[in-house]
Amino acid sequence: MWKSRFVLFFLLFSTLISVAQQIPEPIYDIGNLAAQLQESENDTTRIRLLVQLANYNYYKGDQLPSRLGQSLKYIKEAINLSDSLSSDKWSYESRRMLGICYMKMGDFDKGIQILKAGISSAMQHGAKDQQATTMLWLGNHLPFSEHYYAEKISLYRQAAFLFRQTRNKRQEIVALKEIGDVHLNEGKLDSAETEFLQVVHMYKVIGYKKLHYTYDLLSALYRLRGDFDKSLSYAILCVKSMQATGDKKSAAYFYRRLAYIYDELGDRKVSADWFRLAFMEFKKIGSLEMYDSLKDLIRVLIKLNNAQAGLNLLLETRIEYPPGKPFDKSIIATALGDSYKALGHFDLAEKFYLEMITWQESLKQENFFLADSYKTIGTFYLEQKRYDRAAVYLNKALKLPKGIYTLSNIKDIELLLFRVDSASGNYVSAIQHYQLHKALNDSIFNEARSKQIEELQVQYETEKKEQNIQLLLNKSLLQENELQRANLLRNVTFACILSMLIIVALGYNRYRLKQASNQKLQFQQKEINQKNLSLQNLVDEKDALLEEKEWLLKEIHHRVKNNLQIVMSLLNSQSNYLESDAAVTAIRESKHRVQAISLIHQKLYQSDNVALISMQTYIPELVHYLKDSFDTRERIRFEDVIEPIELDVTQAVPIGLILNEAITNAIKYAFPNGENGLIIISMKEISKNRYELIISDNGIGLPDGFDFNKIKTLGMSLMRGLSKQLGGTFNLKTQNGLELFITFGFDKISRKRRTPSLFNYSEVGDKLT
Repeated sequence: MWKSRFVLFFLLFSTLISVAQQIPEPIYDIGNLAAQLQESENDTTRIRLLVQLANYNYYKGDQLPSRLGQSLKYIKEAINLSDSLSSDKWSYESRRMLGICYMKMGDFDKGIQILKAGISSAMQHGAKDQQATTMLWLGNHLPFSEHYYAEKISLYRQAAFLFRQTRNKRQEIVALKEIGDVHLNEGKLDSAETEFLQVVHMYKVIGYKKLHYTYDLLSALYRLRGDFDKSLSYAILCVKSMQATGDKKSAAYFYRRLAYIYDELGDRKVSADWFRLAFMEFKKIGSLEMYDSLKDLIRVLIKLNNAQAGLNLLLETRIEYPPGKPFDKSIIATALGDSYKALGHFDLAEKFYLEMITWQESLKQENFFLADSYKTIGTFYLEQKRYDRAAVYLNKALKLPKGIYTLSNIKDIELLLFRVDSASGNYVSAIQHYQLHKALNDSIFNEARSKQIEELQVQYETEKKEQNIQLLLNKSLLQENELQRANLLRNVTFACILSMLIIVALGYNRYRLKQASNQKLQFQQKEINQKNLSLQNLVDEKDALLEEKEWLLKEIHHRVKNNLQIVMSLLNSQSNYLESDAAVTAIRESKHRVQAISLIHQKLYQSDNVALISMQTYIPELVHYLKDSFDTRERIRFEDVIEPIELDVTQAVPIGLILNEAITNAIKYAFPNGENGLIIISMKEISKNRYELIISDNGIGLPDGFDFNKIKTLGMSLMRGLSKQLGGTFNLKTQNGLELFITFGFDKISRKRRTPSLFNYSEVGDKLT
């Protein structure tokens, strides 16, 4: 069991750069954004520009820390403007940006506090989507470390649950993918595999095309397992998906993944091609990982005996993009040292390897890269047969804290020290290093033991026999020393036994505490699960009642529409028994009015939205019906300019009746003697929550001195009365024809969903009376 854990630990560390899903830097036209900001007013457009500028400076903070201060300035202005405009959406997004900005600046606790405050605020206001989104942000910006794994998974699971409640399927899948990513970094490969495959399936069900990010994670997972066939397969699928969707923001990371796989499969040439592509992508976007990618490319070129080409590329890049940070300078120095060593310029190689060590030690961070630098320069000195120098740096690598270096690399360093001590004649130390090397090698790879240790033991025993004469001369002194050592060993043994007893006691006490803590957590989890189940049942009951209510409303609208159709049929039947032309005309006009109302109810029961009617679809259908009813053919043309406005039934019915009267009058009276003509219907928003309906024609218009207020016809009275019912104004204007203006207003009809209602038709008669 412990051997398999060593293997997993080695694989995780050796591919650390490839496991975590990379978040590409967004691409902005910074000059255009700044220009737009100067010209913007204090509205939501300005907030969006401020957030984008803050985001741009946030990512540039990796290269220039002062950029983070600029990002903070933009985001604070965005928060103040969002609050003054009462824009909940931008208020939440701005505060999320503020939180991660503080985290990047080093004030980690303050950043987490801001994000958690956003989660609490969203929960109090019932903004489930914003609550889930903020949880997703917090989870994404907590470090990938054992200390935060449980918290990250908890945040993602809660976010997925909330997204499911708001029917935000795509974001729910994103949260589930992040859970798989955490399990991948934890080394729980079976769980991660199941979750990633489920994510791919769910994406395909909803028709989401950008599967390459999940394919990339699957490729990393199978590479960790050593299943290079599957790893390569998913890496190729990843690149194909990226190319098919045109989403190339993370192309450099995907190319580098393929390069690593081909390198491990031994196909150096193909690996070099993919590393070159990755390097060019990083270079194009100005990423800091450009230097690291270039170092990988150079090492593959060295394996291909093409070190000079790698060196030329490195020198050109260093001139074109001078490294600014000590870490980047150390990477460049490492690549230069590797190149000059491969070309046989050992003095230059030593110079750059020492520069590499200087930059790494200046960071004062005991990490993987410092250990790797010690190993690199130690190997160089060993190859140069400068054993003292080699031993210094190799021992420095071993003295770094446990967990800094992988077991595989520690195994290699032990073997290098074995070679150093063997060449120096220090065989006892050499045997010890070789034994450690073999123990680590067996624990990781479980290979057969080498015979080198036996050969070295023979060499050691031979040398020991040659020294026996001298040892015999000092026998008495040695016996005295042995007695002192025996006493010391006894004391040390007693001390060790006592220490072990203390450790066992402490371990048992910790075990008991952990058991008690686990039982308490299990009880709390059980209570949480029961509460979640109760909440889910309440949500399901509420959804069922809402669906039943909407179904009943649709049924009512359907029946109203059918009843109105019966009224129209009765009117048609009645007209067949009338001889008076005036009566027939009145019947036909009444039928048109009924059809205008019937069409509204038809729209309501056919639509998923039982509360609102789209004027962009309703008005053209009403016009088409009237055009067919009067058989205008091509003599009268109709044009409409309708903005995307939605009205509820209490506004739509008066608008429909007004349109019916106005268009009918225009068809009947505006174009006498069969003249050609044009009727234009326009509806637009003229100010906030204020709308204007215009029906105009290019006909003969009204005679001079005509006073429409004195006309008492049914049609004119109907239009005036309905305009008052809308709380609006009704006007006529003669200019190259006739124009009717109806201006009305109401509270946020097209922005806020109203409670579905039915229209009270008796109001029309009451208003006219």
